Formats: sequence, structure tokens, C-alpha cells
Amino acid sequence: MTLVGPGLDDERRNALQAVHFNSAVAPDDIWSPLAHHVPELHGPVAAELARAVASAARKPRSTPIGVVLRGERGVGKTHLLGWLRQEARARGGWFFLLKLLDDRSFWAGAVHGAISGLNREGDQLGAMLDALAKATGHTDESRLRLRGTIPISREYLDELVERVRELDPQVALECQDTLRALVLYRARGRPSEVGHRFLALEDGGIDEADRAEWGFHLRSRSAQLVLGDLSRIFALTGPVVMAVDQIDSVITQQPGSSGLVDRLADGLMRLREETRRTVLVVACLPRSWELLSEHAVNSAASRFAVLDLRTAMPSAGVAEAIVQRHLGALYAEEGFAPPHPTWPVARVAFGGAEVAHSTPRRLLQRVEEHVRWCLARDVEAELRDFADGPAEVAAPEVDAGGLAELDERFARACEAADVTSPLDPAREDELVPGLLSAALRCYAVEHGGDLVLDPPPGRKPALHARLRLTLDEASEDEVWWSFRAIAHGHSTAVLARLRSACLEAGVFGGTGKRRLVVLRGTPFSGGPQTARAVGELVAAGGEVLPLTPEDLRVFSALRELVGQAPAGLLAWLAARTPASRTPLLRRVLPPVGDAGSQAPQRPSAHDEPVWPEREYEEQVCALPAPPPQHAPEPSWPERGWPAAEPSRLAGSLFDPESRWPATPAPVPTPTLIPAPAPAPAPAPVVAPTSPPSADATITLGADATTGRPFTLPLVLLRKHVAVFAGTGSGKTVLLRRLVEEAALHGVSSVLLDTNNDLARLGDAWPSPPEGWAPGDADRARRYLDGTDVVVWTPGRESGRPLVLDPLPDFGAVRGDPDEFRGAVDAAVAGLLPKLALSGRRLVHGRAVLTEALTAFAGRGGRDVADFVAFLHDLPEGASTMRDATRLAPELADGLHAAIITDPLFGGSGRRLDPGELLRPAPGTRARVSVISCVGLPTDGQRQAFAHQLQQALFAWVRRNPAGDRPLGGLLVLDEAQTFAPSRGEVVSSASTRLLAAQARKYGLGVVFATQAPKGLHNSVTGNTATQFFGRLNASAQVQTAVELAAARGGRVDDVSRLGAGRFYGATEGTGFTKLRLPMCLSHHPQGALTEGEVLARARA
Repeated sequence: MTLVGPGLDDERRNALQAVHFNSAVAPDDIWSPLAHHVPELHGPVAAELARAVASAARKPRSTPIGVVLRGERGVGKTHLLGWLRQEARARGGWFFLLKLLDDRSFWAGAVHGAISGLNREGDQLGAMLDALAKATGHTDESRLRLRGTIPISREYLDELVERVRELDPQVALECQDTLRALVLYRARGRPSEVGHRFLALEDGGIDEADRAEWGFHLRSRSAQLVLGDLSRIFALTGPVVMAVDQIDSVITQQPGSSGLVDRLADGLMRLREETRRTVLVVACLPRSWELLSEHAVNSAASRFAVLDLRTAMPSAGVAEAIVQRHLGALYAEEGFAPPHPTWPVARVAFGGAEVAHSTPRRLLQRVEEHVRWCLARDVEAELRDFADGPAEVAAPEVDAGGLAELDERFARACEAADVTSPLDPAREDELVPGLLSAALRCYAVEHGGDLVLDPPPGRKPALHARLRLTLDEASEDEVWWSFRAIAHGHSTAVLARLRSACLEAGVFGGTGKRRLVVLRGTPFSGGPQTARAVGELVAAGGEVLPLTPEDLRVFSALRELVGQAPAGLLAWLAARTPASRTPLLRRVLPPVGDAGSQAPQRPSAHDEPVWPEREYEEQVCALPAPPPQHAPEPSWPERGWPAAEPSRLAGSLFDPESRWPATPAPVPTPTLIPAPAPAPAPAPVVAPTSPPSADATITLGADATTGRPFTLPLVLLRKHVAVFAGTGSGKTVLLRRLVEEAALHGVSSVLLDTNNDLARLGDAWPSPPEGWAPGDADRARRYLDGTDVVVWTPGRESGRPLVLDPLPDFGAVRGDPDEFRGAVDAAVAGLLPKLALSGRRLVHGRAVLTEALTAFAGRGGRDVADFVAFLHDLPEGASTMRDATRLAPELADGLHAAIITDPLFGGSGRRLDPGELLRPAPGTRARVSVISCVGLPTDGQRQAFAHQLQQALFAWVRRNPAGDRPLGGLLVLDEAQTFAPSRGEVVSSASTRLLAAQARKYGLGVVFATQAPKGLHNSVTGNTATQFFGRLNASAQVQTAVELAAARGGRVDDVSRLGAGRFYGATEGTGFTKLRLPMCLSHHPQGALTEGEVLARARA
């Protein structure tokens, strides 16, 4: 029975909306982090697997016995493989998931799966090559080249082969071509294509010129030998696990085919015999292993140990732990503390008879059904008996006003979509998966049914997306729709991608249940190999279709809406069905509500690929026209589920207030991409009367793969930011966007501009630039209208001169002994360069200056001229040094001379209250003070000024802390290594380190940007909670960046290959994410300003 309580409050409704279990685990889920493991579920089996891996680790030349994980669907076979992956990696080993995709390409599919795993799970290939290079005594530079961090050349490959020869002569002799291919595959650009062609293309292999250039003995190698080479090469550095998890689906495609079973059995037995230090694990249904063992030659099947996974639940406690850990992980992401760990399932439910006979999958499905029941009725109810059947889920109410609002947001997002970048061959792997994922998830919501979307692919994916439909759980029979964009123009690269996509999609099974759609906007080359490959694809049921601008606009808009998750999105999708009405998905997938009796129909083997014509150039406005007559309309395979059942993909994606989609009430259907409406007149900006809220966030780009926005709580900027990126990386755009987003929240900034590229922060774009995110035009207007941008020119009277006190306001820190001493030390560091001291005089002079300044500040002094007079007539007891009375007047004369000769050191000019740098003009939200260095041409002058600025700002924020505001202000230091170098001391070193360590307490955040992370003091780097890594070029800087990221548990191994506007980003409590940054809101042309232009802006 279900105990029904009161209505759901917002917090609990939000938490339940997050409950979505991927109970139908796909093989690629093996690569995802394992957060829900319950050791007691299959404890003895896990122990046996761990022992097998440990044995392989101890015996480098062993051939371990194979292992069969035998169990019914839903008992946790794939989950256990995911656990085994983590176990192998924890023991310094490697894990490969082999793909047995159809009956004709056992070895090619297995190699394809192994190659796909090279770039998964923290970059196994790069880690292995680094371990092998280390084991064979390579230098740091060689290690960087071999793992692809910096460019590779032939001599490094030759050297690796020779060093491996010393480690294992047989492997070096027999596997050297595959070893060369692995190193090239990990590299960037064309070498990577050469490596991939050798590893994946058995027919033809690499070109003769490439063979000679890179030292290969042969142009190609059979897939069977390549797979054996992979095992032997990786085994040089640790144990290897090769797992197979798709045998059942391959057998199901051709039931009763003894030839297929013979080939599979023979392949598995040979694979086990030909690998070294490798544990081969086969996960399958009992009937599948029975067939394989019956067809295995002689006693080959005895070379496998069979481990049975029990179907029955071991105990009520294990069932409770499974539900608790799945729910707990989802609740933790939402910051929700449930009334008890298994809420909304009562603990008494786990004692029921139904639980003992449930698989983990069925248990989680039942929990999710109950959650949907609660959400549909907006009631809090506890499930008390798993035997209770799920009730019907009510349809969501349709709010015409809410639909209209989402129509407008959708239309704006369509209009702002970038329809060119996803078609760039260099960016398709980065952008297309996120677009397709959003579209297919929305299609699943619109259609309903038991649809499963594969997890996001890794680097260099074979497919960009795949949608699955389970036809029969007992036999694991499924229908797949796979998608791969191929925009590359080089025929060999096209052929490699096409072959990999066909293998991964399994289109050659001949059953019609595997559909591959290749997305391409231009015809393929006319070469015979490409023509044959395309012909085989079409004959097997594949299609070549364009990814039209209309598709891209809708997919991009859906990705934005899914990421924002506005209220009512589920109902809007059910009412509008935008994904289902795009040209691509309308042609490929069955229409909404169709539950026909056929497998997906496929085009004739003689059909030509479809290229863009008028039918695809229509805008998706009113209801779309029917598909073209020559394209058969797809339909759903026969299956025993109702067409209106809600999609399992929907529950965790969207707004808590939405409901499960069903047939909505009639509402007016707007156009999907209406003509742009005239822009309304901008409203006047009114400065806010209250500070930003404590939970305010800023968005700095989006995940390059999923499109999920990368948000930073404003309060985390107190803990400082580090930006490590070189020329051409987009570092300046990132700094500007950070300052602009902070200004939109009323946070002022001070920027030290060393390159004349920040003084345009107050300039508007003449026209919207490429790279703006949706809504950026409005954000730019609000930023420019509400921000007071002032350019300062210390050292230039013809601009806006700026003079700061050489000494800080000690009164702000006099009550804190530690901070007071830090301020004195920093001030002394700024004064010493003005004095010609060296040797013993420097040591004594520093001591006298420190004691004298301590006494002067303790008496309330702060003016440098007064301090000079104090030194001239040093009071008794002000210093304990014996020669203080002799040294003090000399120090006074030196400082007095500096006042006369250095205008920035206590010279003429109005002294500026540092608060004026952060205080916005009336009617504006924030001030951005850009301090240009056109009047500070040398590093020494810039360091001296930065020292004064940092002292002044620290004293000011000490007197004016942010208090309850999330952030009081930002200081941005570009070329930060100049002001706090890792080696040696400069005048600004102490004050920079002081800010890094202490400023956060008072609400001042500092942004340290540098293209030389190795040159920045480690105490500065260590005090930054948020870090961004962009493209770096010098090998020493790349290595430092890799090490800095590794210290935070992240990997940025391809940092030297990042494009402009691509960064890795991480902040407190998150791992590193590869980001796509938008263009800044203010005008940023390529060239920097001239000195005259900077001065003109300063005078304005």
C-alpha cells in the first residue's frame, strides 16, 4: 500500500524531480564514475574478479584464465564491469571494453572497442605512454612528446622502440608498428589520423609516404594481431582487463545461426589465448554462454571460470542500501536532506516478499514509477509495499501563458543559435554530441516510452549520439538509432570515421534493428574506397543526411532550454513537439505517438544519399510538412508498452513544477522560428539599491560537450581565480567577461592593463559578434548602460594621472598583530628598491627600516614625507640596531631623493583615495577602473606601482569589508608572474602574496592571469579556489599546468591543443570541465590600442 500525505512543498518537489535512475545501463555507462556500488550485492563474485586482476599484476608474463559473468538481465552484470574497471585502474592496470557488434567483424569490432577506450576514463593511452616512457628512462621532454602534450617527431618514436627493446625484445620486435601507431594516435593533427588509420583500417592501411615518414615496417596489420599487440604493449606497465558485454544482443540479431555462434566462440577462445597479462571477462545471459560453450572447440570453454550472479536479492538490507545510495547521490546533488535515507520509500517496504525476487534494476524502476506517481499528483506519499502496481500518471495541466513565454524564449534562442561552428570539421566532435543529446532527450519526452540515450561520448568518438529502444528484456533485444557527423574533407579521414561509425552502430547485422545516420552537408569524394563504404552503409540500412540550419537552430535552442530548465518545460515539449518536427528527426525517427508493428524501415540499397535541397531549406515555422514521398515513414517496432507511457529520460532533466507529458489541451500553435520582432526600446538602467544576493552566480561559458552552463557563485571569487593561458587562447576575452559579469551584479573591478587590450571595456560592439551566447545582446546593453568605465594613466599627465601613497593606512590593521606585521613587511619591500643598499648595509638597512616603520606606524603615521622626517631624527628606542642612529639619516636621504626624482613615489599630483577606484558614479551599478601601464614602461616601474596599489587596496578593504555581500570588489593582474615571480623577490612580491593570503577575509577577490604558470609563485597559485587552463605553447609551461591540474585531481593533458576560447575550468568542489567561452560583452577587435588612443580614453 501507499501511504498518502500532504502536498509537496517546493524543496521536496525539486528533490523528487531529480530522481531518475539509468536502470537500463548501456555498455558505455561502464566508463562513468561508480557512485552507487553496494559491495554486499555480489561480494563473492567481486572478490574473485579482484583476485584475477591481482594475479595478473603479480605475474607480468601470465595468461590468466578467462572469466564469465553469467546472470539474467538486470542483476548487475554491466554495473560489475564498471566496478572492475575502477579496480583495475586502482591497481595500476588498464581496462578495455571490446565491441562485438555483428556476425561478420569479430576482430574489427573488438579492435574498434579497444581503440574507443584509449581516450576514455582519464585518457588511458596518455597515461600508459607516460608510464612506459618513465619505465624506459625517457627525459621529461620526451615523455611530453610521447603522450601528445607537445608535437612528436620520428626520432622520438625510434628512441621509444629501442628503449622498449631493452625492456622486452620480443614485444619491441613484433609490436613496434602498433606501438608507433599508438603514439601517433595520441598526438594532435595529422599524425593522429595516421595512427588511427593503422590501428582501425585493416584494408589498405596507411599511405606509403606515411609509412616511410614515421618508420613503420608495414602499411597495415590485421585486426587480430593489433588486438594482441595492444594487450602485450599495455601489459608492459600493468595488468589488463578486456571485457565483452554485447554478446547477447549480437546473438539475438540472428537467432538459430550456428555459424554466428561458432565464429563468436572461436574468437573469444583465440582472444583469451593470444593476450598477455590480460583478464578476459565475458558478461552474458545464461543461455548465451550455454550456446557458446557448446560450440567451442574441444576443451576451450574450460579455460573460462563461470561466476554466476544471483537473481534473488541477498537480503532486505542490500535492497535498502541499493535504493539509499542511488537516492542519496541524487539528493546530494540537489542539496536536499531527505526525512530518512530511502524517502519516499518506507523502510518497511524492503521486508516485503516482492523484494526478495526483484533484480536491482526492477527495484529502481519501481521506485522511479512511485516518484512519478507522487509528482503527477503533487502529493507526498511513501511506498510501503513493492508489490503494489504503479498507478496511472495524470497528464500535466497546460498553462497557455506559460507556453507562450516558452515559445518566446525558444524563438529567441533559435534566432541566436550558431549554425556554422558545428559544421566545422575541427569542432564537430566538440559541439555535435551536445546538440544531438539535447534533441534526442526532448524527442524522448515528446514521444514517451522506454527510450534510453547513451552517455556522452569521450574524445574522438565513433558516434556522436545513440538512442536505444528495448524490445525484449529477457533476450536484451534492442533497436538502435545512431548518429555521426562527418564534415572532414580528406578522403582518408572520412573513410576512417565512416568505418568506425559503422562498426560502433552495428549496421552490418542484417536485421534492420540497427540504424546509422551519417550527417554531412556536402557530397563525399568520388574515390572508389569511399564510394564502396557509403554503398555498404546504405545497403545495410544507413542514410546520409544533411544537418540543416533549421535542425541546428532548434537543437541549439533545446540545449539551452534543457540547461536552464524553466518551469513548465515538460508540458511545453509535449504540446509543441519541437524536436520531433525538425527535418532530421522527422525523417529518421517514428512520429510522436506511433506504436506500429515494424522495425525501423530503411532505404533501398540503391537510394542515393540525400543532400540539401529546397525541402530542407524551409524554416521550421508552422506544423511541418510530411516527409518526402521517397523516404519511407519510420515506425516503432512491435512492443508491449503503451504509447503514452512517460519517458524515463524526462524525470531528472527539467523544472520541478512541470508534469509528465501527455496529450495537452488544445492551445494555439505558434511558429517554431518566427520572424524576428522589432527590438523594444531599451529601458533606462537604474542602479540597484541593494547588493547582490548571497547566492548570486555568474556564468562563464558552457561545457563543451553537454552545453551545461559553467556557473560560479559570486562569493567564491573572494577565494581568487587563476587563469593560465598563452597568446591566442582567449585569455583576454575570459578576463573581460569575468569583469563584465561581475559588474552586472554590481561588483566593481580594478584592472592592471599591461598590454593595452583592456581599455576598451567601455566600448560597444558595432554589431553583434560571433560567439555571443543567447541573450548576450541584452546583457551587453545592460552592462554598458550600468557600468562606469574609467581609464587611469599613472606616469602620464596627459591622460588621467594616478598617484597613490607609498605607505598604506596602517590604522586599518593596527589591531591585528599578524596583519600589521605583514603590512609593515610589504611596505619595507616597496621602500628598499629606492635605496642604494647592498651586502651588509642591505641587511642592516632592512632591519633599521623595519623597526623604524613599525614605530612610526604604531604612532599613527602614514605619510612618506613624515616618515622621512622621522628617520632624520630617529627617536630613542625606535630601533635596537647599534648603528641605527648612523644609518637612519642615510635612509632618509635616499627616500627624499626618490620623492624628488620619481613622480609616482610620493611626488606631485593629487593623491587618490583607493576607494575611488571601486566607487561607481551616480546612476551606475559598478565601476571598472582600467589602470594602463603606458606610463610605466619597465617591469620595475610596474612592480613598484602594483605594490603601492595592492597596499592601498588592502588597507581600504580592511576598513570597508564586504560584510554580508558575496563580493566587495575584484583586482585583475594580467602577467601576474611579473608581480609575484616564483624565483627571487621583487618589490611587489610581498604585497601580492599578502593579498592572496588575506584579502578574501574582507571580500576582495584577485584574478591572477599568466601565460607562464611555472613563473608564478606557488603560494599565489595555492590560494586560488577557481582555476582556468587555456592553450599553452612552451613545453615547460605545459608540464607545469598538467602538474597543477593533477594536484587538484584533474587532467588537462591536451592543454597545448586547445583552440581559442576553449578552457578547462574548475572551482571549489568541482572537477575540471572543458568549456566553450562566449565572446566578451564589450568591443574586442584584434589589435591593441595605441598609446595615444589609451590617453584619449583616459581624458574622456
